Amino acid sequence: MRKEIYHAVVYYKWRIINLVKGIEKPSKVWKDAKYETCIKTTSVEELNKDENFISKLSNINKSSKLVEVKITGIVDPKFLCMSHDVY
Repeated sequence: MRKEIYHAVVYYKWRIINLVKGIEKPSKVWKDAKYETCIKTTSVEELNKDENFISKLSNINKSSKLVEVKITGIVDPKFLCMSHDVY
């Protein structure tokens, strides 16, 4: 099945999750960031479900701790092409 590829700017919020005695304690402060990349869809809900894309965004933030990421918006998606080899 062919999939569409878009070039867009993705806005997201992220925060660090600390482990205290084996219990996850997320930070109270969310930090805003943006990332210019190629995406497979223009829907925010579908990007939040895409585990590969979320892990890619969490690896951008240099942290040795767990990072929680929520995508908030997609700006200016431009259609690039269609391809079979999209993961």
